[in-house]
Amino acid sequence: MQWEVQYQLNSGTIGLCIFSADDFIEANIYILEMILVYGYQQVFNLQPLSDRYEIEELIKKFSKSSEQ
Repeated sequence: MQWEVQYQLNSGTIGLCIFSADDFIEANIYILEMILVYGYQQVFNLQPLSDRYEIEELIKKFSKSSEQ
């Protein structure tokens, strides 16, 4: 299953990470690794992606969340 999560760097830059995990629990473990191992301070908005997502879908979702 594909997942998306957003993160914010110390500089204020917001990024989007797309990754694979078998279920919600594994997706959360990956987020914990982002925070504890790789040092991301803010990781938020975890959502599953549809099986056939398109880049336009991600751009719309990402644009809306970064405007808030």
